[in-house]
Amino acid sequence: LFGVIVALSAIVFGAMAVHLVPVLEATGLAAGLAVSIASLKGFAQVAGRVWDLVFARHWHALDVGRISIGLMPLSFAVLMLGGANFASALAFTLIFGVSNGLVTIIRGAVPLALFGPKGYGEVLGILATPYLVLAAASPAAFALVVERWGYGLAEGLLLAAGAASLAGMEVLTYWYRHRAHLAAAGQRS
Repeated sequence: LFGVIVALSAIVFGAMAVHLVPVLEATGLAAGLAVSIASLKGFAQVAGRVWDLVFARHWHALDVGRISIGLMPLSFAVLMLGGANFASALAFTLIFGVSNGLVTIIRGAVPLALFGPKGYGEVLGILATPYLVLAAASPAAFALVVERWGYGLAEGLLLAAGAASLAGMEVLTYWYRHRAHLAAAGQRS
């Protein structure tokens, strides 16, 4: 399930790694302003990682994962519902950047929390394969969708991938906590 979660996020993050500026321009921003706003994504990524280090360092990896994955579809909802303006483009970029920054952490932290340190490198390698393949393929796929059906549909597909990733994260968290609760109850008996 976590492999599906990160694979869906790879589609979103891979596409936006290449298409962030054109997506912002499609909202009506001038090229220079779109580039300026897009440059803030890196700042937001670092801000997300600093937040994790300072405020969430004692949180369970799944809780940080829920926030990081949850911010991804939220960012697209802000972009698509906010209208063609500076404020929604800026909010989208900052929220998306924080999500992107945190996802790089949870891609390593969640497998460690779920499976432990034994075989950790192998688990990461298995999980990395679909992530890397989809992250590499998604910019071209996004471009094809934009060319054929426009930015609205393309952004909607990324929103859907993000929402599906979030749904998977919620199911995974429920499963993990339910399993831990049952194990604890079994030890008390």
